[in-house]
Amino acid sequence: CEIGLVGDECDKVCDAETTCNNNGRCGMDGECLCYPGYAGEHCELCDSDNYGSCGEEVLCTSEGTCNGNGRCSGEGMECVCYEGFVGEGCNTCADGFEGPMCEASCDPLVDCGGNGKCGADGQCECFEGFSGDKCDMCSSNSVGGICEIECDATETCSANGRCTPDGSCECFEGFVGEGCQSCADGHEGPMCEA
Repeated sequence: CEIGLVGDECDKVCDAETTCNNNGRCGMDGECLCYPGYAGEHCELCDSDNYGSCGEEVLCTSEGTCNGNGRCSGEGMECVCYEGFVGEGCNTCADGFEGPMCEASCDPLVDCGGNGKCGADGQCECFEGFSGDKCDMCSSNSVGGICEIECDATETCSANGRCTPDGSCECFEGFVGEGCQSCADGHEGPMCEA
């Protein structure tokens, strides 16, 4: 067959340079058979795993380059990591994530008792009124079942008692009164001693 013609009878027009954009060869039926990395009727597109120069080099693949933990950027030059993964090949767990699948190391309902949120470092950040590593304690000035009552033992209980869950004062020995501000019968002095 002459250049630009293919087929059993050399009657199909196909020129690898023009018809297939130099990115494939002509088949016997005149269709383009694209080289690896190329796609399209005339081999004018990159296939789904190739970007940039298509066939010269596979620059990024979701399963290979990004280890299945990210997708290739629109330009195909780098990985865009899924949540929980970081690094050039998305092969490292981000802060606050752990394990082989880089799962969140902190669940706000389980780890923070629903009384806080998970910070970037995987630690609980407690809501107002709550404290502790797991947000399971009331902060120093809060009491009650859901830490909703303000009670400061120093101010509310005159530093002579402690706050109870209902926000009232439980006075230390020798002190009485709503705010533990008075000495009990038989006690006297600044420390209400017997």
